[in-house]
Parts: sequence; C-alpha cells; structure tokens
Amino acid sequence: MIIIEFENKPANERKELMKQLTEKNQIEKEKNIEAAKNREKLTAAIKIVGVILEPSELVDWFKDTFNEYDNDWALHDGVENKPREDLINSEIHSKAQVELRALVDETIKEELNFLKMAYAHDLKKKYKEPKKKNSEKSKKKFKKNVSKLNPNEICEELIKNNLIKKSVTSRFADFQGEVSLSTGILRKEPYYSDSPYGLGDVRQIIKEFCVIGLISEELRTLKNMKFSQSLLIAGPEKSGKSILINAICTETGSLKIELTLENVSENYPELSKINQLVKNIITFAKQCQPVVIEVDLADVPFYKNIPNELKVYKPSLMQKLLIKLVKSLSKSDRIIVIGKARSPWLTTKTKLSNVFETIVFTVPDDCTIFLFLNDLLMSYPVVSRTFPVTPLATMLAGYSRQMIADIVAEVMTTERVLTLRQDPLDPVEFVPVILKYPKQNPQQFEQYYKWYNKYVPIGVSKMLEMETKQTPKNINNEKKK
Repeated sequence: MIIIEFENKPANERKELMKQLTEKNQIEKEKNIEAAKNREKLTAAIKIVGVILEPSELVDWFKDTFNEYDNDWALHDGVENKPREDLINSEIHSKAQVELRALVDETIKEELNFLKMAYAHDLKKKYKEPKKKNSEKSKKKFKKNVSKLNPNEICEELIKNNLIKKSVTSRFADFQGEVSLSTGILRKEPYYSDSPYGLGDVRQIIKEFCVIGLISEELRTLKNMKFSQSLLIAGPEKSGKSILINAICTETGSLKIELTLENVSENYPELSKINQLVKNIITFAKQCQPVVIEVDLADVPFYKNIPNELKVYKPSLMQKLLIKLVKSLSKSDRIIVIGKARSPWLTTKTKLSNVFETIVFTVPDDCTIFLFLNDLLMSYPVVSRTFPVTPLATMLAGYSRQMIADIVAEVMTTERVLTLRQDPLDPVEFVPVILKYPKQNPQQFEQYYKWYNKYVPIGVSKMLEMETKQTPKNINNEKKK
C-alpha cells in the first residue's frame, strides 16, 4: 500500500513521507525500549520485596489529561504564540502531588493503627481505636463564622438592605443658630457658672471634634490629637439633627451608612448575624474611608422601659451592635458613629454616655427662636418692621425650628400676604395654628442639661468643679455677715 501511494506522487512528497515514517518508527522503538526497562524494574522489585507492584491510578489520569490537552491544542497548530507546555505540566503535576500526598497520609495512618493493634495484642491489652473527627461539621462552623465577602459584595448587600441610600447635600450654614457670646464671661470669676452653649456653638464643636478628623488622615496619627470616634446629637423632633449629619458627609465627602431599628431587626434578627454585620461594616468602611455611620433613635435601646410599639424591633440587638461597632474602631480609622436621640434622660444611668464620647444638644434657645422667627417674618416685605416678634417667640417656646417654619408658612398664605397693607399682621392670628401642633415642654433643655450633668463624665466633672469653687465664696459671705 505504501508503494502504491508513493508511485502517484512526486519525488519531494515521497521524501517527506519517508521522513515521517522513519520518525514514527523511531518513536515506537523508544516506547518499546521504555516498556521493556519498566518490566525489568518490576521483576527486580518483585524479587527483592516479594510483592507484586500494581500501577497507580494516577497513571491513567495523567494519560487522560495529556491526551485531552493534545486534542484541544491540535486545532491551534498554526498559532504563532505557542502555549507554555512546561507551565501546564507543572500545574498538573502539582495537583497530582497534593492528591497523592493525601492518599499517602491516609495509608500511613492506617498502617500505624494496625501496628498499635498488633502491639496491644502482644501485650494482651485492649486497644481503643481513635475517634475520627467530623471535619465536615467543623468546616461548616468555620465557614459560618468567617466572612469571605469582598467590599463590593458587602456594598451590594448593604444597598439591598437599605443601609446605604442616596446622600442628601446640605451645609453647616443650613443649620441656623446663634453663638452664645456670654458663656465665656459667665464662666469667669467671680460669676462662675456653667451656662449652656448656643446652637451656633454646636457647629463649631462638630467641626473641631469630627470634621477635621475625617478630612485629615495625618492628624489622627499624632499622639496629642484626639478626635471623636462616636458622637450623639440629642434634641427634639425636627431640630436639625439630620441636617448636621448630612452636612458632615457633604463637607468631608464621607459615605453614609444608615442603621435603624427597623432595618436591623428585619435583615439581621439574630445575634450571629449582628456579629457578621459588624465585621462587614468595618471591612467595608476601612476600604471606603471616610465613613459616617448614622444610627437613628440611638437612645431607645438603652431605655429603662422600652415602649410596646418599639419592642417588635428588638432594640437589644441594636444595643449590642452599637457597643461592638464603637469597640472595633481604632484611632487611625476615619470612621465615626453618629447617633440621633430624643429623650436621653429615659436611659439607664451611664450606658448611653459610655458608648458615645461627644454629646451635643440641638434644643433651640430663646435667642435662636427669636432670630429665626424674625428672619422668617421679615422675609415678607409687607410685614411691618415694628411687628412684636418677642411675644410671639415666647408663645413658640418649646417648638422646634421646623415646626415654627411650618406654622409661619400656614399663616402667611398668598391670600393673607396680599391683604397685609390694608389689614396688618397680628400675633393673635398664629394662636389657632399653633394649637394644631403638639407643643413640647418649654423646660426641655433643663431635662437634657440635668441628664448631662448627672451621667456624662464631662458634665459630672464640671459640676464638681463648680461646687469646689463656690464653697469658699459661701464661707467668705457667711464670715462677712
């Protein structure tokens, strides 16, 4: 057949075919020689050991993998950049070595066990087989405790559970309030007293303790510099707590993570899931610094008596979440936990003040209410500049700024503004509208202030300092009398 094929072909092709035939024959000869050598080795080993050596199962696996590789790359013979066969071979051999090592370890353990049994039998003793550990259960437990999520997957999970939302742009100028100019004078001798700060001072406190630390990474590493890792903003409803948090995020370019009782209880109803949530938030926040973690109703989990409506949301989970979050933060992390509170005096002693380092109040004082109301009314050009703002401001004491703005907007309709020239504005017109809104306690700031002086460490130290400085004055006054 070879001669018949060669007769019909030219001389050049005959030479090439002859070369191919010789190469094939050479390869077959080499294979036969190797097979003969292997047989000789096997016979020699059988004579020495006395055991028939069987070929390993890995031999067939090697043959199958290499044949599969040859078949896959046979179609790409004309490719210029040929594959690195040495890398592929080394990868296949490394996998085989791992599997072979596992098999060898198992066989060695079995042989050792047989030797122990034989030794115990010789000594006429009972032999107890070692208990096998259930590796599957341990692996499952380990997998449950350890999070393998990367920051992108954690971000998707937080967005899905409504913990990350679209940010609201606001500035510190949007939080209206006047600076207390008399505080520095009143704290000096001989008129020493711890007078309350104004709402304008809250902006400066937050900038110094929070904003600078979130912006500058270098200052956080200094030993003398200390920035707050946790902040509590306490105040009545619609008093500007959210405006301040959004202003911190806007000014520092921080990402905001929102934690509420509803979100946490719905998506993480167990303690194990709470622990996992803390790990996920910390790993994600460290990758996306600076980060602000906002906690709504942060005082509710620490109440002495939690209302029945809020017991459904399991506030104890939020309490544990807050404590673990604050503990897991380090000084160099540009991450801050900011809580919003309404009634901190209802909490149990110092539990709330131990979690949050810095505490500020957004309760509007009389001066702020007067100036805010004056700006609102004088924004209408038709309103008389002699309008009695002071009595109206005293009537609105105890209302938040947002409520005051709503009351003014409800009274100053377009129809009423058009008739102001003929019929001037009277403070009595605001009374029926004011009665519609729930009035808060005008002495509410005193409740915040008493709780601060009783349970917050800075407030307690201030009260002790005041008492020590006032006692010698009282003694001198009694001597004069």
